[in-house]
Amino acid sequence: MKVIEKRNIKSRFSFEAPLINMSSNLKFKVEEFYVSDFSMYSLLKGNPKNYFLVEVNGESMIDKNIMNGDILLVDSRSLPKDGDIIVAAIGSETLVKEYRIIDGTVYLIAANKKFMPIKIYPEESFYIQGVVKHVIHQF
Repeated sequence: MKVIEKRNIKSRFSFEAPLINMSSNLKFKVEEFYVSDFSMYSLLKGNPKNYFLVEVNGESMIDKNIMNGDILLVDSRSLPKDGDIIVAAIGSETLVKEYRIIDGTVYLIAANKKFMPIKIYPEESFYIQGVVKHVIHQF
């Protein structure tokens, strides 16, 4: 899965919407189930300037429910742990993969059996741009 575009989050823009509590009712009015306002900033931990959005292209992460065209909310200051989904640059290519450490070696693993793991060699130009915190699916 490759990154199409990387965008910074601008703190002057905000998005809020009603948060409703869904029940088994098929028909409802938002006012009847209103719980509170939900702000996208509530998803951010720490400084919003540490986050960026990425639009993805490809199918290598479909088994983790990251689909072509999805938007990823990425924390550029978070250190990856084994098993985290990351955005990483290898040479001139930027990828979205699962970060794994196996026997002391870093691997980038796709969540699609069609793709082979990528072993990171010490001499390679490899840079972790951030850890994926949330996925916004496109329908």
